[in-house]
Amino acid sequence: MVLGNMGHEVLIATDGMRALHALADQDVDVVLMDVQMPGMDGCATTRLIRMVEGGGDVPTGLSADLLQRLRHRLAGGHVQIIALTAHAMSGDRERCLDAGMDDYLTKPFNPEQVAAALAGAVDGEGNGVCVEGKGPVGCDEGRKGLRQEVVSHVMRTYSLDEDKAEALLTTSATTLCQDLARGADALAAADLKSAGNAAHSMKGSLLNLGLGELAGQARKIEQCCRDGNGKASMLGLERLRRDLSDLIDT
Repeated sequence: MVLGNMGHEVLIATDGMRALHALADQDVDVVLMDVQMPGMDGCATTRLIRMVEGGGDVPTGLSADLLQRLRHRLAGGHVQIIALTAHAMSGDRERCLDAGMDDYLTKPFNPEQVAAALAGAVDGEGNGVCVEGKGPVGCDEGRKGLRQEVVSHVMRTYSLDEDKAEALLTTSATTLCQDLARGADALAAADLKSAGNAAHSMKGSLLNLGLGELAGQARKIEQCCRDGNGKASMLGLERLRRDLSDLIDT
């Protein structure tokens, strides 16, 4: 009902196999993937979807007809998948991202959080709205201007009043601070995989706020981590930390 009220057309699949059939039969923009589905769970379903998209070998267990339809619909593409989980256990986010999911929501979540995740997924990596401050970094006037522009973007995009938009921005800023620290700690320990996961999380948060240019920086950090370039990853993280100071150092 909530998704319908947001203007989305909703399909419901009660387990992983039904989800695969739904994806094989029609185009889908975003999948809200329950990690704890019965039978084939959300992570296993996501891994299979990514295998089909990448054109790789798919484990046996699917009918030839279903596999053919999935390949016809998904091969060469990338459907956005958002994990839904009732647990906020250590390592749970990383497990979902490792399976190939694009974002992560922990129950209970509110409609604003769902709207933000969907907006980031539908916009994709290149369509975020770039919001720039009106003054130099570190200037109080610039900080106030940038924050207000982001709040205005959130209000327009998610149909929120100013108080709720401010609350969403505050929550996002806290998450960004945590991810920056998590990324720095991981790089200090030469754990590029965890650092890349932190950058991936920041990319999603920044897209949700309409900060496409900064999300692009996070995407580059994520790619450097995948490429094994720790030095470039650290330099990118330090730059992103400076550029985010207008929002997070308030």
